[in-house]
Amino acid sequence: MVEFMGLEFVDSSDAVHRFGAPYSSCKNQLDVAFGGAIATGLTLAGWFSLTQAAESITGSECNPMVARAEFIFSAPHPGPELTFLSPVTHLSAWQGRLRHSMTTHLSDPQGHICAQADLTFVL
Repeated sequence: MVEFMGLEFVDSSDAVHRFGAPYSSCKNQLDVAFGGAIATGLTLAGWFSLTQAAESITGSECNPMVARAEFIFSAPHPGPELTFLSPVTHLSAWQGRLRHSMTTHLSDPQGHICAQADLTFVL
């Protein structure tokens, strides 16, 4: 899905990771952003954030699984690029099992939230 969507890491700040995907790869036949592409981008952005944090405290590769996902589509996305935002995750200690929840967002070029995902991952 990452390759099909053209999803790419853009940058990070102290608080958020930003990913982009071209609108042309994520629209449907009605020329609107496809809900499946939005849900996938929101989920992958969260997965990246948690994976980065887990790998930094374990010192090894991690592959979190989605335990729960709830998507809210609040406004149409006008294009030309989808911007997915995920919070930078900080984990304080590794105890062998991890359950972590977060919210990711899709914003339009003006910064308005068009969709969000409430995600819970387990590792």
